[in-house]
Amino acid sequence: MSGYPAPAPMMAFPPPVRAPRDGRGTAALITGLVGLGPLPIALGVSAIRHRRRSYGLGSGMGLTGIILGSLQVGLYVLIGLVLLGTTASGNTERAELRAACADGDLQSCDDLYLAAPRYSDDEAFGSSCAGRQAVNAGGYCTDLGTGNVIPLGYGDDSTLDGLWDACNAGDLTSCDDLYALSPSSSAYLDFGASCGNRGNDARWCVNDPGDDARMDGLYQACAAGDWTSCDDLYEAARPGSGYQAFADTCGNRIEPGGQLWCEQVPGLDPNV
Repeated sequence: MSGYPAPAPMMAFPPPVRAPRDGRGTAALITGLVGLGPLPIALGVSAIRHRRRSYGLGSGMGLTGIILGSLQVGLYVLIGLVLLGTTASGNTERAELRAACADGDLQSCDDLYLAAPRYSDDEAFGSSCAGRQAVNAGGYCTDLGTGNVIPLGYGDDSTLDGLWDACNAGDLTSCDDLYALSPSSSAYLDFGASCGNRGNDARWCVNDPGDDARMDGLYQACAAGDWTSCDDLYEAARPGSGYQAFADTCGNRIEPGGQLWCEQVPGLDPNV
């Protein structure tokens, strides 16, 4: 044998370990492509962290998912801001149209009806010309003019305006007439019910002695035993008023709710 040492045996190196497939990165890429916004961002971050810790590698698909998701989130935020601004602008415009419609601008009522969302309160308000006609009456408010429009406030109806003026001047009978003739939910009705903004706790403005000179005269004559005046007072008084209650009892001489007129009550003593 020669004096050379025997060669060292060949060392066997393990085959290189291949990193497993990037499942999280694939999911980030797919969700990013279909536009799921925040989800590909979360999956992409998870994929990158997992591969770096486990294999010292990055995740190209995870990074792509993060980029796509970030772009989508930014786009969604932009769209939301635009929609919010548009909605706020639309609400302001409809509020202005509604106020003008309530004040009697019939063109604003039509504009509100056309601009309002379907089946909304604004649509019904515009369609009814601010309560001046039925919601399903059909036709535009401007086509109605003032002929078929329900009067709601001073200036809408000459007859009610006259009662308003008389009531405002202190004629309480006109206040009651205004209340009796006015449409519901109208400024006319409220003004008449309040006796011309004088306050009123009773049903009618002309209700008790001292409210009306003519009624007071009948009241005093009835109290003195004039049965014709009692019956006239009953006919002239508003239903449910103090005047009518007094006349119904013939000046507090009989039980209320009798079927006979005071002139027809037998044996009625005027001195009671």
